[in-house]
Amino acid sequence: MVLLLWSSWGVGGEIDPLADRLVTLAASVAEAGEVERFEFTFLALSELIHDYEEMLQRSYQRPVRSADDQRRLYRWRGATTTFVRTLKQALEALEMGALPLIDATSTGQVVLHVGGIPTVVESPNLAASTTLAERIVGGYCTRFYCGDLLRSLDEEAGDEEGGEGWSVREPGAERRTLAGFWSFAWNRGPRYYSDDGLIFEFDNPDDREQKQRAAEQLVREMRILAQGLRNALHTGHLIDWAYLVVVPGEDDLGTQVILDQEGNFLRMQLPLLAHIRLLSPELLTWLHGQVRGHQVVVELREVEELLQLSKYGE
Repeated sequence: MVLLLWSSWGVGGEIDPLADRLVTLAASVAEAGEVERFEFTFLALSELIHDYEEMLQRSYQRPVRSADDQRRLYRWRGATTTFVRTLKQALEALEMGALPLIDATSTGQVVLHVGGIPTVVESPNLAASTTLAERIVGGYCTRFYCGDLLRSLDEEAGDEEGGEGWSVREPGAERRTLAGFWSFAWNRGPRYYSDDGLIFEFDNPDDREQKQRAAEQLVREMRILAQGLRNALHTGHLIDWAYLVVVPGEDDLGTQVILDQEGNFLRMQLPLLAHIRLLSPELLTWLHGQVRGHQVVVELREVEELLQLSKYGE
């Protein structure tokens, strides 16, 4: 089970350069010796425990407006307390000799693996995420030499700002490579954020790995569908949004995206969407934006049925 709680990135926002610094440092430490990996992992887990316990303590000072808010707050405290317990178990396993593994390349996030427990290194407080990165980088670099690495990072940051002889990266180019993330707030259900504006709200935090797989499958297929619709428009085909539907193809030959009342269709591989068939207003709104080249953020609620349907996308 991968524990993904809060993120230092907002939907559609840009990557925090200090978070980039943490990722780059973690990637370097991942290739270092056991001592360096132990110290980095110990420091990161300790700082995470500090932030989550601080967030729990502050939750007792928050005003509660209704009985529903009170129930949500209780659930949030329960989930967060369980997560802190898991972090402490990982820290104890590390102290007992478990060898830590550090992954900072596959998702653009720092993921620690200790005793079979993978944990994303991100603060539970969006406003404090930079502080967490600074504490980890600063703490580690007081123990080990980081001068050359940090100097190269500063130079890269200068390149992104532009200047004579420098290249400016395309805004959002790196953002597309990031995986989604989980957010747990006391006054709403657990949410999974994709990096292009689809937000999934679930009833409870159980089976997060399965829920994440289902959400990511829907995101992948929505991206494929959006590209297919853009291509259709560019080649002169019209889309009647009132008749847009995704259905299983005949003889199991992919799926069909019906474009209009006459039944003109695209053939694509969209197994999950084919079983959903009728797209919700939120998904249609997102598609409208994507087809026109705009970033649209929509919230998808009551998506528990994705768990039953997601097997069709595997």
